[in-house]
Amino acid sequence: MTNLELKYLRPLMGDCWVDTNVFGGDPQHLLGSWQKKDPDNVWVPYAEGLVTAILTSDKVRLDTAILQCPSELS
Repeated sequence: MTNLELKYLRPLMGDCWVDTNVFGGDPQHLLGSWQKKDPDNVWVPYAEGLVTAILTSDKVRLDTAILQCPSELS
């Protein structure tokens, strides 16, 4: 599972965040800790499934701009 596409999580959180916090050598997020401990863990695909459900739902509206870091807004 180390070759996860993360079709929805990457655009939502950004490639740099995913590469650093999920697949990086010293992850600072729980998803990364689980991924580092066990590349075949269920939590990263589960998180991708949740993000997919939210972003593709007609019943949920999400303003993804609010998730940007303040330094990325300028």
